[in-house]
Amino acid sequence: MKRILLIFTLAYLGTLVAFAQSLSLSYGTTQYSNGDLITFTSTSTASTIVSHMWVANNSANDIVVRVKKIELDTVPGSENYFCWTSCYLPMVYVSDTMTIKAGEINKSHFSGDYDAFGNAGKTKVMYVFYNDANINDSVAFIAEYYAGSPVSFSTVEVVDVDVKVYPNPAKDFVFVDFKLPSITSSASIQIRNVLGSIVYQSMLTQNKGVEKIDVSQLKDGVYFYSLIINNDAVVTRKLLVRK
Repeated sequence: MKRILLIFTLAYLGTLVAFAQSLSLSYGTTQYSNGDLITFTSTSTASTIVSHMWVANNSANDIVVRVKKIELDTVPGSENYFCWTSCYLPMVYVSDTMTIKAGEINKSHFSGDYDAFGNAGKTKVMYVFYNDANINDSVAFIAEYYAGSPVSFSTVEVVDVDVKVYPNPAKDFVFVDFKLPSITSSASIQIRNVLGSIVYQSMLTQNKGVEKIDVSQLKDGVYFYSLIINNDAVVTRKLLVRK
């Protein structure tokens, strides 16, 4: 019995090590969880909206960090870019590396910038900060940029949307329990890896139901699932796959 408990404990600790999260996000006195959505607004469509974030290395070792930009929704005619080791053009999605020393908080190098160029609406961009030696050692946030008058936005009321994913962590299958607004013209489920590549996508043909997804072929690690309604990613959250 003691041997079984020892094996179980070692396996559990091994899982924790494999998915240890050395990086965390904050800004000022606010701490953010992995995958948090943060809204940035401006009533003007002519000014640049800027998001800032502090990145902490909570481990005992220096970490070489990259940033990956993932565009979830974009307003046509707008542009977004980000800065890490330097500021990149809008078509650049992966940064160069920067070393964050053990216990250090990098407070000055990251910003996400959004220019609407006169186009009112909402753009969602995910920024993933990851250990260059282990992409599963990562942390992310979603910036939701609003530019212009709120009455001009064409969006889905989140209050009408309900989605639950279980089990999470998943091993072989994951179930998506969803409820969509009655005005939905199209809907789908997307799963992306931490580098932004779509590893699964399925159209939803009913306004309510449960979708069973086979994740047995996915590698162990961190993923993000999105509920896409009328071409708008209304929900994006983290999914863990552990075998």
